[in-house]
Amino acid sequence: MKTKKKNFYVYLIRDPRPGKKNTPVYVGKGVRGRMRVHLRDGSHNRFLANVIAKCRKLALEPLEEVVERFETEVEAFLAEKVLIARYGRRNTGKGTLCNLTDGGEGRAGWVPTAEHLKRIARFVRRREADPEFRRRRAEGVRKAQAKPEFWERHAESIRERDANPVMRKLISETARKLHKNPVFKKKFLAASRRFWSDPKNWKGRQESVRRRWADPVFRKRMSNHLARYRGTPEVRKKQSEAGRRRWKDPEFRKRNAAGMRRREANAAYRKRRRVGHLRAMKRTQVRKNISVAIRSFWKDPKYRKRMCASMRGIKKGQGQKPKRHVANQRRSAA
Repeated sequence: MKTKKKNFYVYLIRDPRPGKKNTPVYVGKGVRGRMRVHLRDGSHNRFLANVIAKCRKLALEPLEEVVERFETEVEAFLAEKVLIARYGRRNTGKGTLCNLTDGGEGRAGWVPTAEHLKRIARFVRRREADPEFRRRRAEGVRKAQAKPEFWERHAESIRERDANPVMRKLISETARKLHKNPVFKKKFLAASRRFWSDPKNWKGRQESVRRRWADPVFRKRMSNHLARYRGTPEVRKKQSEAGRRRWKDPEFRKRNAAGMRRREANAAYRKRRRVGHLRAMKRTQVRKNISVAIRSFWKDPKYRKRMCASMRGIKKGQGQKPKRHVANQRRSAA
């Protein structure tokens, strides 16, 4: 049986100065020669860079130590988090480490200063305003995504991450914290509206989706994934509860209704929807799936009861009458 290579590792950098007793000052996750980069090329972490400079003033070199090797990156990230929690971070006043985050994938636990945030914002704005940078970045992304191995690596990385319950919980908690922040929500919605208001973005996304779904391997994989994910009662229950919570929010209902009205007022959208519906209904399998779904709905006593009550209400005049029906009544009265 072929064993997997342990390419990923977690390492420590220790302080060799007199009185420091080889105290750990940095925990990192690496592959190949990552551990040596801090000492060879210099560190972007100013706390660690200061420690290295002080050691070299005394003609000493910080000690590098590989703690353990792992087969997957997810395992290495978890080990990194455990070690950082064990030794504690200097910038939070809980330990000796120069790490600025709690470890793992992303920047969980990072405590940026106001000045640091301003510098990052200035740099990002300056870079995004440069058309040459945007062109190079888009070209680089297109080249990378044109290679099948890119998507294979990407899919493998996501599978490894999602197979780990700790990582799933961490990602979920981070997303919830972000979306509870009103400033983030406002910026996120504004950016989303800007992106989707550009017809070029619509067209590019449509072409990308069509290309992916034209691939039979992708179609089969996605169909299996959706059937497996949505087919469980737990997932359906969660989705149902989340939908109810959202629709109880007046602000969400108002925003959703406004969005629907904007879409319905767009002739191009109505045409696309009608063409897509007609194209789908020409396929026998689609009609069959719809028929099966409707039968399954009507087998549910709660659904039947709700629908029958709704239809009785419309019949008795409790519901809103269709416009054509009201117009016919007016003509007959005249």
